[in-house]
This record gives sequence, C-alpha cells and structure tokens, in this order.
Amino acid sequence: MNRIIVPVLLGVVSIMMAAVLWIGMNSKDNTPPQINIPEGGLTYTEGEAVSSLTAGVTAYDETDGDVTDTLFVYDIIPLEADGTAKVIYAAHDRSDNIATAWRKVMYVRTMMEAVAPDGDSPLLTLNTFGATLKKGEEFDPFLYISDLVDDKDDFDSLRRRLSISGSYDLTKSGRYNLTFTVSDTDGNVSNKAVFLLVIL
Repeated sequence: MNRIIVPVLLGVVSIMMAAVLWIGMNSKDNTPPQINIPEGGLTYTEGEAVSSLTAGVTAYDETDGDVTDTLFVYDIIPLEADGTAKVIYAAHDRSDNIATAWRKVMYVRTMMEAVAPDGDSPLLTLNTFGATLKKGEEFDPFLYISDLVDDKDDFDSLRRRLSISGSYDLTKSGRYNLTFTVSDTDGNVSNKAVFLLVIL
C-alpha cells in the first residue's frame, strides 16, 4: 500500500510546487507607475530648488499604490527658442518598473555665461526619455530617437555620428544615465538628450 501512496504524494507535491512557481512567474509586476502632473502654468528660475517643480505631482502604481515618495526631477532641459524648459520626472515601483513623464515650464535664466545654441548645430529629438530592458536584451538607441535634423546633413549622415556618453552593462541590473548627442560634418554638436536606461 505504501508503495502506491508515496509516489502519489510525491506527484501531488510536485504538481503543487509547479503551480506555485507558475503563479509566481506569471504574477510578476511589469507595469510602471503613472505620473500625474497638474494642469496650469509654472515658472522656474534657473538655480532654484527643484521642489517647486514637484509640487502637486504624484505617482501611483496599480500594485504598490502611492509611490510619490520615489518621484524626482530627472532633468531640466532649456528650450532656448521660446524661453521654456522641458522638465522630466521619473518614479519607480517596488518591482523597479520606472516611469517618466514631462511638461513644459516657463524658464528664467540667471547664469550670464548661458548663450543660445549655435543655429548651425544639429537637433536631436527623443520619443521617450527612458526605457526598461531585461538582462541580455539588445539596446538599440535609434528606437528612442524620433528625429535628427541639420541644416546640411541628412538623417542617415547624422545617424552615423551618434555619440552616447555614460556607461551601461546589459548583463547587470541597474539604472544607467546616458546622454545622446550627434555631430554634423562641420563638427557642430547637437543638444544633449538625457536618457535613463533601466536593466531588470
């Protein structure tokens, strides 16, 4: 009798363990939180505390709930043409899913050495400010570039001159701050596009 019961029990235990493992693997949280930015205009003066930029901004995750305490200003990018700046926010949940969002604010410069960019320089535009990949996945920066524009060089020419500063390792989990730039055939360098790469 025992010879029959033991294999049956082992089989039941194995099935239960497999079920628990399957549920655990398929219940992993892969959804980033949602960053909510209040409507209304805002003016930011260069050099002042960034806390003025986070007032009223919240982050909520479907699994973890309120994750506003992880919210921070990732970057402030002045847009010289119209006196505004692009403020990029980032937040994450307990599963290291990261979310980014941005808004435009009025931007007041205070640094005397700040000058308008060279009109002959290329313009690099991203379609997102960050990406999350799993370890071992390929990182193709051109998936995140929406446009490369120059007064002389075409997209393909600029594409060959893409430069990425900042190190990253696709085999190790972590958050990597990268900066994209391109240069044209005359040696003019584009604006700096900040990008956050997260490896899970």
